[in-house]
Amino acid sequence: MNFEPLNRNHYAQYFPRPTGRRSRQRHSKDHPFFELWAQGKLTKEQTAFYCAQHFHYVVEYLNWLAYEASQIPQRDVKDSTCLKISGMRRIPNDRHLDMLKDYVAACGVNPDSVEGSIVLGGTDQLQNWGWRMVYQNPGKRPWRGCSSG
Repeated sequence: MNFEPLNRNHYAQYFPRPTGRRSRQRHSKDHPFFELWAQGKLTKEQTAFYCAQHFHYVVEYLNWLAYEASQIPQRDVKDSTCLKISGMRRIPNDRHLDMLKDYVAACGVNPDSVEGSIVLGGTDQLQNWGWRMVYQNPGKRPWRGCSSG
């Protein structure tokens, strides 16, 4: 048995995509967690724990980029892209992962403990979702396009 390829237009009626104002209303920056953070109602431990979870997600983001780059058939484009990704991992004082660890340290938590910290179910699901987007669309649409619709 073979499954028919996904017809986005057919399924759109069942899963309408939020657009414009509705999409902006659901932006992560407007999540109650960040409102509480901005209001100073979260403890340092709570925000440090969030940063550790975000660290686990961002690590996978870089891995997704590296995987996508490895699938580029044009050698010169692949080499250039891999070099850029490698630079993203090495640029001192300008790395997202280091900033997260610095914040955790400022909160009084050992920054070296971040990489080995527990990965919550929601973070694990986000990591798995990202890999699924990468693997389900080889050579067709990069996962970044899949995640944006």
